[in-house]
Amino acid sequence: MPTITIDKKDLLELIGKEVDDKILMEKIPMMGTELESFDDEITVEIFPDRPDMLSVEGFALALQGFLNIKTGLYHFELSDSEYRASIDEKVKKVRPDAVCAVVKDIELNDAAIKSLMQVQEKLHLTHGRNRKRVAIGVHDLDKIDFPVCYTTMPKDYRFIPLECSEEMNLREILQKHKKGVEYKHLLEKYEEYPLWIDSKEQVLSMPPIINSEHTKVTETTKSLFIDITGYGLKYLKQALNILIMSLAIRKGKIYS
Repeated sequence: MPTITIDKKDLLELIGKEVDDKILMEKIPMMGTELESFDDEITVEIFPDRPDMLSVEGFALALQGFLNIKTGLYHFELSDSEYRASIDEKVKKVRPDAVCAVVKDIELNDAAIKSLMQVQEKLHLTHGRNRKRVAIGVHDLDKIDFPVCYTTMPKDYRFIPLECSEEMNLREILQKHKKGVEYKHLLEKYEEYPLWIDSKEQVLSMPPIINSEHTKVTETTKSLFIDITGYGLKYLKQALNILIMSLAIRKGKIYS
């Protein structure tokens, strides 16, 4: 079962109340989770039937209710937007389904970024069946020119992968990039590979392999574009709901 690491200070800020360490150590295992370690960072094992608790924010929400600090369903507003995304028919033969959302006015401090990266990783591993069923991309919205399109491109199409400084073509990414080598079995049989691109043909991501350096999220990022691709809209929507709930808890404004 997956484990998540939680910054205790961040957790207490999210639940909105100071709670004694002894109470936390006593109550956390009662939530159907396994407390593996407890210090300034808390490590908890999450059971498969609670993917919502794979995010620090989702865990905080559950703990908030369990401690009777705040109970009931969590509600957030979903607003329409003028952002547009299309799905090219070509992806139907490769990785057919996609959903996306926009989150604005989000404050991404170090703890929030670590939480966002962690929930992506854990959802990929568990709910996403190691990226085969679900793969997630999170991008700096302000670096994207809409509309965006989910399509496929030939193997010689080039972009700069995340944390790289030079362009690589799609074939090279599968052969040489760490994530490409790890997940190439999900794409290598196809003639073209899936990409999210914007109206200026800037690449956002190459699902389920790697995001683009161009749309990298940093602490200065204020708005996000989330893309999720895979097989089965039910699973994609579940992952999207977990992500946008987590970001809404951090006061992000959610747009469709």
